[in-house]
Amino acid sequence: MPRKKKAEAPPSVDYCKRAVDTLVYDDQNPRVRNERNLAAIRSSVREHGQVEPVLVQASTGRVVHGNGRLQVMVEEGFT
Repeated sequence: MPRKKKAEAPPSVDYCKRAVDTLVYDDQNPRVRNERNLAAIRSSVREHGQVEPVLVQASTGRVVHGNGRLQVMVEEGFT
C-alpha cells in the first residue's frame, strides 16, 4: 500500500486593514450581482458586520475575492 503524501502547509498570509477607497474593483470579475443578491449580502453585513475578509492583491489593491461585499460595505458607509 503506497504511503500518503504529507500535506504541505498553506502559504503564509498577511492580513492588514486598508481603506475601502484604496481598493480597486476587479473589472474582469465574471460574477454579476442582482439587487436580490446584494440585499442578502447587505442583510448579512448589517447583522454580523464584516466576517470574511476581502481578498486583495497587495501590489495593485485589486479585489480578488469579495467585490460584492466591498460594494455593500461602501454603500453602508464602511471606511
